[in-house]
Parts: sequence; C-alpha cells; structure tokens
Amino acid sequence: MYGIPNMKLPKSVVRRRIELMTREGVSIVTGLDAADPAVAQRLMLEYDAVVLCCGAEKPRPLGLDAEGVQGVYFAMDFLPSAVERQQLSLSPAVPSAGGKNVIVIGTGNTASDCVATSLRQGCKSVAQLVRRPREDYLAPGGSLPQDYAQEEAEAVFGSDPRLFSQSLASLETDEAGNLTAVVTKDGTRLACELLIAATGFAGCREDVCAAFGVELDRTVKTGAGSFQTSVQHIFTAGDMHRGQSLVVHAIAEGRACAAEVDRFLMGYTNLI
Repeated sequence: MYGIPNMKLPKSVVRRRIELMTREGVSIVTGLDAADPAVAQRLMLEYDAVVLCCGAEKPRPLGLDAEGVQGVYFAMDFLPSAVERQQLSLSPAVPSAGGKNVIVIGTGNTASDCVATSLRQGCKSVAQLVRRPREDYLAPGGSLPQDYAQEEAEAVFGSDPRLFSQSLASLETDEAGNLTAVVTKDGTRLACELLIAATGFAGCREDVCAAFGVELDRTVKTGAGSFQTSVQHIFTAGDMHRGQSLVVHAIAEGRACAAEVDRFLMGYTNLI
C-alpha cells in the first residue's frame, strides 16, 4: 500500500485484494508493533504458527555526515510519504518534491520510483547520480536503455536524468541547516533542496527478529529450501527471507510458505 507508488500499483487493486481476503475470513489487525516483545510473546502463545513478512527495509548508509541537514531522506521514507499525501490527504514529515531541485542517488527500481514520484509532485529539476560508468549500462548495440522514469524525465526536462560515474563528496546548507546543493567527488556542484538516497537495503529490522527470538544475519535464517526459522513454529517469507527483491517474488514466497505452514500444522498440504 505504501512502498509502491500509485502509478505502478493502483491502491484500488490493493483495497480489492484486502476486501477479498476479509471475505474469505482473514482478520486484519492494525496498530500493533511486531517489534514489541509483549506483542510477539502473545502471538507465539496464541497461535500455532506465525509467519514474519516484514520486508528488508533497513537502508544502506549514505556514506556522508547528514546529521542536522534538512532535506536528506532515504527512499523508503520518501515513497510512503508520497502515498500518504496523495491517498490519505495527510501531511507527512517528509516534504513534497514540488518546486525543488531533486537528486536521487541510485539506479535500481526504487531509484526510478523516486524519480517518477518527484516528477508527479512537480519538481523543479531531477538528477539521478549513478556510481558506475555509462559503459556498464549500454546495450549490445551501444544504445543506453531507459526505464519508465528516465523516459518520463527526458520528456519533461529534455534529457536523461542519469549522471554516470558520480558519487557525493559533501553537502552544502544554508544557515538554518537546509540543504542547498551537493558536491560530487569530481567537484561538480549541483543545486539541490531534496536529496533522496535509493542506495539499496542492508536487510531486515533486527528488533522484530529479537522480539520473536529468531536467528538472522542480513536476513532471517532458515534451513535450505525451507521457510522455517530457528524457532520451530515461526516462519518467514518475502524480502525478510530472501533479501531485497521484487513484489512478484514476495508473492511466490508467500504461497510456498503457506504450503509449508499447512504441512507443518496438518502433516500434509493440498496447496500448490
């Protein structure tokens, strides 16, 4: 609902799926924190099996000292805030990109979502800093492929937003601590009031794992080919199990994990 922008996953689709699930008897309880040890203990006592599907949203560090700087955010702060503002008419702490010079760090799907969301919010400009050289992204014929966000940015501003072989060296702010520009390692200065770090994910949250007592390294540990954790009746699936990936893989893992849980409870499964 919150992590995927509306242009990629309309919220009407999500609401329809939720409605279908509730009609089938699924109870959806909100407002509880799975990282709360009291909540975790109650779930483990009251249910014969628990599946943890909390994602892998822990961001990789930016690599710069941004403490006290206003205008620097991780992608998974920026994208949900856009959904809250658009769908729920809320005013989240993360500002809109409207009227701002925006720089997105990264080149994956999440970075593209940040570029496209910034365009829809009416940014003044958008640039996408890519650490690797342009040659690494060329197709066999020598052309540079674009995804939907780069095509949209070029249609709006007249050029591909990607700046290759670029990484940040420092941030510039005004006297109030508001971001005004960034300086790359080659000395290029770029105006910027909103910097979005889409530099990937370092794994799942440790506090949820600690509350349920399951072992983890970067993701929750399971046996080979299994979704069962180090705690017998606790299972895991999706990004929390496999690491950062696509929603289609999370759906497939959810189905496979459901079959394993069914077999664990019943001794067999008819789920395929």
